[in-house]
Amino acid sequence: MNVSGISTFGIISAGSTVGTSGQLLQSTGVGVTWVTFSSGATITDDNATNATYYPTYSTTASGSYTVAGISSQRLQFNPSSGTLFATVFTSLSDESKKTNIQRITNGLEIVRQLEGVRYEWKETGQKSIGLIAQRLEEVIPELVVTTADDLKTVSYGNIVAVLIEAIKEQQIQIEELRNQINV
Repeated sequence: MNVSGISTFGIISAGSTVGTSGQLLQSTGVGVTWVTFSSGATITDDNATNATYYPTYSTTASGSYTVAGISSQRLQFNPSSGTLFATVFTSLSDESKKTNIQRITNGLEIVRQLEGVRYEWKETGQKSIGLIAQRLEEVIPELVVTTADDLKTVSYGNIVAVLIEAIKEQQIQIEELRNQINV
């Protein structure tokens, strides 16, 4: 995997058929090796623990794996709620990485087709608001991604582009109505 010059990725082994429990699979672009991550490290599927965890990161872009770090005040995760807290979320949006760029048209009509809903999560009963991915997919399929286990996810941040164009269209309508009133 090579993302912005990063050629190292890690997978911690749970000790199944490959690797040794507690090792990190490391690729430096010239091969793959198992390296000791932490004595006795294991992986479990945890979606019940109501605790705050701190995702780790490393400054290693190639070569040997270095000590991992955390940012306890700026990056947190809670398995029971599935909530990831961060100070800022960004998405790669550089023009140099895009092709066939086209302005969004009919933004107001697209927004009219969207349906914001209130709901409760089946597993926890927690109340929330948002969109239903299957319904959004009918209107803006580019904003819906299907996970490996066939669940639908929404790229909420990308909806902003449609909202901007809808507001601009609405402003034109407002200005036209003002001009009619003032004539």
